[in-house]
Amino acid sequence: MTNWKLTTIILAILLGISLMWSVQQRANFEKNQLRTYVLQHGSLNHTLKTTIEAYEQGGSQKELGEQLLLMYGYLSNGYPYWDTTAYHMSDFDDGIRRVLYVVHRKARGNVATQQDIDRLKDLQLLTQRFRDTTGNNLERKTVDDFESEFIEFMAYYETQKEYLFK
Repeated sequence: MTNWKLTTIILAILLGISLMWSVQQRANFEKNQLRTYVLQHGSLNHTLKTTIEAYEQGGSQKELGEQLLLMYGYLSNGYPYWDTTAYHMSDFDDGIRRVLYVVHRKARGNVATQQDIDRLKDLQLLTQRFRDTTGNNLERKTVDDFESEFIEFMAYYETQKEYLFK
């Protein structure tokens, strides 16, 4: 009988350790997903900035449209972040895709206006603000840190999106 009790206790301890390890792995996975999300948006910010600069230095609207389509596809590739706190950012991502798509269509038809280019500049500044808000000390952040920074950024985004989508 004592062997049975000892075995049960050992199994319970092993089950507890396994459960704690599983929870820790889930937290690490979510943290890595959120860090990747922030890095991808930082990359999007840089690409958008260089695309606007190339267009303003004499690039064609067709080239601009092609670059915007690539960025749209990059962003629309289906992020696996919906199980993380990045769901706070879905409105932001939808807004980015909307601007990229509309200006892409106009540039492809060679009818993009300065107002459209200004919208891209505003979008670039907005993604820069996101990077500045969330992009520091990515290795040391916890999931809660990411969530609070996403919520802080979204509060700012809510005040700015009407200008972006007018």
